Amino acid sequence: TTEPPAGSIDPAAWYRVQNTNSGACLDAADWGTGDGTALQQWACGTGANQGWQFRPAGGGHYQVVNRHNAKVWDVDGGAGATADGTKVHLWSSVGSTNQQWRPEPLAAGGRYRFVARHSGKCLAVDGSSTANGAKLSQQPCNNSPAQSFALTG
Repeated sequence: TTEPPAGSIDPAAWYRVQNTNSGACLDAADWGTGDGTALQQWACGTGANQGWQFRPAGGGHYQVVNRHNAKVWDVDGGAGATADGTKVHLWSSVGSTNQQWRPEPLAAGGRYRFVARHSGKCLAVDGSSTANGAKLSQQPCNNSPAQSFALTG
């Protein structure tokens, strides 16, 4: 398993995104292919539904694209969706700011938090859950392990 050093995400590489709190990986739920497919955590595996590519979107932000369905991390409701707890799911890329994320390196080497461009809020596992199937939402950034992720090859 390889981890990129802070600030060196390779836009050509495919990564698994592993939550620090649970040890589970971000996953396109049920191998979904449609807009609105849930973004969830699940025990890490080798499936394409856990493969993610970081495509530059300007200003240090990225669209995060699923290898299985080519959908991107999307805060539900568009660029005006700034409320705490708004779910993050997968959607076709439309280039809006609610689909752009800034990886911020954390003190724990090789780990990041992901900040939504439109809201300034962080990607988080709901309720700091460690369960398979737990969903993701945007929350105020607080440096909790539920908002900390490692990128693994």
